Amino acid sequence: MREAHALKAAGRLDEAVRRYGEAVAANPRSGAAEHALAACLGEDGRWAEAERHVAEAFAKGLDTPETWLVKGRCELALGRLDAAEVAFREALKRREDLHTGSRELVQLAWMRTGDLKAALAALGPADGLSVNVVKAQVLEAAGEGERAFALMAEASAAATLQAGLAVEASRMAAQVGRPVEAVTLAVRAQTVAPHELPVLIALAEALLCAGEAQKASDLVGDMRRTWSTNQHAIALQAAAWRMLGDPRHRLLCDYAQLVGTEMLEAPAGWASLEAYLADVAGALKRLHPFVAQPFGSPVRLGSHVGDIARQAHPALQALPRAIDGAMRRLLARLGEGDDPARARNRGAYRLQGMTSALLGPGGYMRDHVRPQGWLSAVLHVEMGEGSVRFGQPGLRTHPMLRAEHDVALKPGMLALFPSYVWQGCEPVRQAQLSLAFDVMPAPVKLVEERL
Repeated sequence: MREAHALKAAGRLDEAVRRYGEAVAANPRSGAAEHALAACLGEDGRWAEAERHVAEAFAKGLDTPETWLVKGRCELALGRLDAAEVAFREALKRREDLHTGSRELVQLAWMRTGDLKAALAALGPADGLSVNVVKAQVLEAAGEGERAFALMAEASAAATLQAGLAVEASRMAAQVGRPVEAVTLAVRAQTVAPHELPVLIALAEALLCAGEAQKASDLVGDMRRTWSTNQHAIALQAAAWRMLGDPRHRLLCDYAQLVGTEMLEAPAGWASLEAYLADVAGALKRLHPFVAQPFGSPVRLGSHVGDIARQAHPALQALPRAIDGAMRRLLARLGEGDDPARARNRGAYRLQGMTSALLGPGGYMRDHVRPQGWLSAVLHVEMGEGSVRFGQPGLRTHPMLRAEHDVALKPGMLALFPSYVWQGCEPVRQAQLSLAFDVMPAPVKLVEERL
């Protein structure tokens, strides 16, 4: 299974699934092979298939905490929340210090209740490094940024050789405006892992928080020579240039040219756009059983779910067709150029990473970028008044940078923009339902075949 593991690590999930399937066929009594296939299918969002192979793994005698963890994720993705909780607890019974098990259990409690005490209670009396990390994550999700940072900084101090913990602590410090701590922690991470992208991102953010725009710009310039299409790196470059008054910032953030909107058209099978959006809204709402967002989501006072493109509902399956006309017009209007967005535009595209956000009254979207995209899009499905703001970094720079551009949206309107542009929204007065996804370049032939 070594080749399958390598393919999975490289993100080539379709190929990895085939190789894991071959391993299952070659080792029909192996529960471990069934588990590996199930885990890969789950990572690819194919949860119903993954569930069958988890059951086979158990039937073949496997009873590991990791297999219970995959089972819990299957139950969660398939909407069986009580069964998911049971499975996560079974994983922790078999290994109390299983960090991912603790994280999944607490995250589930948080999403179901939106209550910090209930989420922390899911951990019980457990303590230790991994537990404190999970506590920090739920505190951050609940808006307790200072408390989250204190716990994460403590965890990082207890594990000085784990660069990931220092990165997380540095990121939290930057978000709550603690520049000295942010830089110190990022430098510590760099001594452990000097060439890893997350470490360099954390250091650049810390420098921007500390007002060291030139140092941040130099660092990000080096990063972009290695990771030229990483959108987070481009976003940090734009922020540094803006702080320095460098005119190149405007080339990256020419919102009038780079941000566009288009109305969708009703796909075949629906009499009007209004009827289609009503069906999309009904389908999406059934996918939102939670009252709070998962850890790491930019959503606040709302829920956030993924795997929308894999849902079987006809209205959701029709989304690529409904979006296509608007997308083609927007790409044609965007045109070609030397900036990171237009330089990759050849008119052909593919969609990836479609998610849905349901904001309650007072809910909002924290400013963020989408690092793995090229262009990103937001489609408002059901809402009152609403808008998307652009250009306000999701960390406390010194001096503070405010939003530079705002686009008012209405149901059925698609907004398209570079994935490196900071995006967020103010608290909404009424509930708001939306879709978001990334757009990647694709060969023209591939798109024609897909359509």
